[in-house]
Formats: sequence, C-alpha cells, structure tokens
Amino acid sequence: MFSIISKIIIIVEHFFYNIFIFSLECCFLLRYPFLLKVRLLLNSFYFSHKEINPDDQSDFIYGETPMFTMAQMLSIAKVKDNQHFYDLGCGKGNNLFVAYCLNKLKPKGIEQNSSLLNVGKSIAKVLNVNSMSFSVNDFLNEDLSAADIIYIAGTSFEDETINNLSKKSETELKKGSIVITLSYPLQSSIFNVFLKKKMFLSWGRTMVYFQKKRS
Repeated sequence: MFSIISKIIIIVEHFFYNIFIFSLECCFLLRYPFLLKVRLLLNSFYFSHKEINPDDQSDFIYGETPMFTMAQMLSIAKVKDNQHFYDLGCGKGNNLFVAYCLNKLKPKGIEQNSSLLNVGKSIAKVLNVNSMSFSVNDFLNEDLSAADIIYIAGTSFEDETINNLSKKSETELKKGSIVITLSYPLQSSIFNVFLKKKMFLSWGRTMVYFQKKRS
C-alpha cells in the first residue's frame, strides 16, 4: 500500500511540475514570436524522437531544455554576438534557435540521431535561417576547435563518455571557451567552474555547471 501511495505522489508531483514548466515557457514565448513559431513547429514533430540506437541506449535518453532556461544559461555565460555556440547532442535543435534569436550567435547542433536532427534542419529551412549548421555525428568525433560556447546536457551519459569528452575538451577547445554542463562539471583541472546553479529542465530541477577554460 505504501509503495502505491508513493508512486501516486510522484505522478502527481510530476504532473504539477510539468504544468509549472509549461506556464513559464508560455510566458517566455509570448515575448518572442519567432521562438513561439519554433516551438509550435517542434511540437508538430513530437513523436519523431522515437528512433534511437538499439544497441546502446544509455547515452541516448531524450529530454529537452526549456527555452526560457537556455536563455538564462546564455545570459549567465555572457555570450557575445557572432560567437560560435555548439550543442552536443542537440536533439531537434531547440537550443540552437534560442541562441540564434536572442544572442545572435552562430549555432551548430551535433546529434547522432538523424531523425531528430532532420526536424531542426526542416524548421530552419521553413523559417529561412541560414546561419545555423547541423552535423549528424558522434560529438566525440566532431571538431570542436571553433566553439566559443558549448552546451552538454549529459545527465544520463556513461562515465566513459564523460571522461572522453573531458579529454577532448582539454585538447580541442580554445582558451576562454565556456562550457555549460548538467549534473556534473567536466573532469578536468583546466576548466574553472565559475558558477553552479540549479535550473529548471524538463525532467526536474538540475544542477548546471558553468565552466571556463583557463587562459
């Protein structure tokens, strides 16, 4: 009986949390008609994220960063116009559109799931966005040397992926690059955590780490 009650409580809490996030997202989107169009188009492809790698699903769990949360992250990172923003494991690319619309960044999305990435590419084409690029690739095989800001929503990543990404960031990222990660910082002494803050994600409040590569 106790376990049933606990499950009901969790379901109810999750339900009200989703309503809360939805309300915040709506208030944010009403201020930005372009992003509202993006959100409506993204929602029209809601079921397109079902295809994942059947052999190894550990690094392919799908979740989204609310647009209002991404806007807060980029504000904290103090990004500048025309900087290169990379989203590693970008899914449908909603973060790319936030970076493009609010901060005039040059966004690039890297995603192994081509069906997800094609959603973002299609929306960019519909909205005539030309300064956004997409790569169907494992981000561990992608050249990151041009990036100024990197976002990694790797809460569910395996330890091996985290370690490999930390090593790659040490060798490839330029000095002064900003890396934003969820749940954990990069496993590297070269990156200085200048802020950590709990923020709203689609699955719950999560610790976000803001790091800068030492100069």
